[in-house]
Amino acid sequence: MLLDAEEFRRDFEQHLATAPPVEGLIQPGRAWLVMAALQLALRHPEFPDSMRGPVEAFARQLQAIVSVTPTLTALAEQGWHAEYDQPRTSRLRPHRRSS
Repeated sequence: MLLDAEEFRRDFEQHLATAPPVEGLIQPGRAWLVMAALQLALRHPEFPDSMRGPVEAFARQLQAIVSVTPTLTALAEQGWHAEYDQPRTSRLRPHRRSS
């Protein structure tokens, strides 16, 4: 299932980008970025086995925090599955608000 970029952008902006920090530690929008970076790092063939469990557990905690709509939930889960990887030229670009 390929998710619509506009739905993602809308959900992200409405529910994560401007949401208050999670327990005073991290804003949900930044939690999303850290989760995605950890998903990518865990795919690296030389990622240390000794770190894999705790890092994945933390990334899954972040995933639970940011999964506040069906679209965000689905996209966050797809980050764990290589079959959903997008070509490098197909990037979601952050929406820039006009001033």
